[in-house]
Amino acid sequence: MPLTDEDLTRIAALIAESEVRITTLLTSRFEGRLDAVETRINDRTAQAIEDSTTKLLTAFHKWASPTDQKLRTNAKPCAPSTSR
Repeated sequence: MPLTDEDLTRIAALIAESEVRITTLLTSRFEGRLDAVETRINDRTAQAIEDSTTKLLTAFHKWASPTDQKLRTNAKPCAPSTSR
């Protein structure tokens, strides 16, 4: 039995509806995954910044502490000022 124009129109409509559903599902799934990746990147970047800051401050403290002690040890007391 051959297909009529009405049958072909119905089949075309069903295919179009299926395409829309598939596209919608794929788009939402892709966007969800994209959001998850963006969140992970932001979290890793924030952690890397925090780690770098900690390392920098630790290195500065290691350098500054002995330098400060040397300066305090070698500092000569200042004579009181007589000028007013």
